[in-house]
Amino acid sequence: MEFPASHNPLRENVFPVKSALRSLFENFLVLSGVHHLFRWLNRRKILILMYHGVSKAPFPMVCWWQLPYEQFRTQLQYLKMHYTVLHLSDAVKRLKERQPLPTNTAVITFDDGYRNNLTTALPLLNNEHLPATIFLTTGFIGSDALLWPDDLYLRFSRRNRVEEFHDALESLKAMSADKKQVALRRLQAEMPIDSGGASIKDEFRLLAWNEVAMMHKGGLIEFGAHSVHHEILSRLRPEDMADEVRTSCNAIHGRLGTAAVMFAYPNGREGDFNPEVKNELEKANVCCSVSTIYGLNDGTADLFALKRVGVGADMTIATFKLMTSGFIGWMKALLRQAEHA
Repeated sequence: MEFPASHNPLRENVFPVKSALRSLFENFLVLSGVHHLFRWLNRRKILILMYHGVSKAPFPMVCWWQLPYEQFRTQLQYLKMHYTVLHLSDAVKRLKERQPLPTNTAVITFDDGYRNNLTTALPLLNNEHLPATIFLTTGFIGSDALLWPDDLYLRFSRRNRVEEFHDALESLKAMSADKKQVALRRLQAEMPIDSGGASIKDEFRLLAWNEVAMMHKGGLIEFGAHSVHHEILSRLRPEDMADEVRTSCNAIHGRLGTAAVMFAYPNGREGDFNPEVKNELEKANVCCSVSTIYGLNDGTADLFALKRVGVGADMTIATFKLMTSGFIGWMKALLRQAEHA
């Protein structure tokens, strides 16, 4: 997944203090109203939120990318109160055409295409009348296969080996696709999924195409591509990278009739996409692509490297308010300046 807990940009890079003190500091900042000030200062910028799954199930080990139901509901209520939430396609169209955007524009996105986007997230989005964009890993839609990080989680979670899981996740991401498959097969042979892991396997199921079509028809949800196999594009051979882009975009166009497809980079960090990838996206008639680089977007934003705010299960509402307001970006920039002073 794009932002595992060990890479939370707030908790690791901005406030390097112990958890209890950090939480107290975050709560103090929110009580002081600093997030209201920064939300006003950034009122002309676009906030794009990145989610993955939303679940009511208890997980045996922290699963950063499966947000608890109540947490998601609280965040949606906050967004409804303080932001105008648009479809990503609408926000990008206005940017391209230099049309005015509502004050405090926000966009809700989901990566991967989990079925609980339909069963758990959509009812809450419907209740608040908030639109969202879901990026589909098209090679897995309509199948029983799991994305490899989810499969890995199931093998480590019942053994409660948190640090080992994150180490394995990052090590595998750093490998080429071929070497990663060999390493995964070895891990799968050594660590079978037990009955406990199987009990939460359904939370990692992906949507079927008929469910995608139903959601698309409803109008509240729009869809984009997230590659075919969730491989980091810059690490693939040029022909494989091109196939990941073209095939996933063609699937969205063919299934849903979408003319200009939106795209989300797998993993999406700096270095995970490059000019060659962007060029392939343009050839595939992609209108915009989102990264996992933290930040807000103004009128000068690169439409093929839009920034997002990643939201995970370890995020308190105080952290959410500080990150979405742009305060964290300001703080990180301040710390960088201090380091180079």
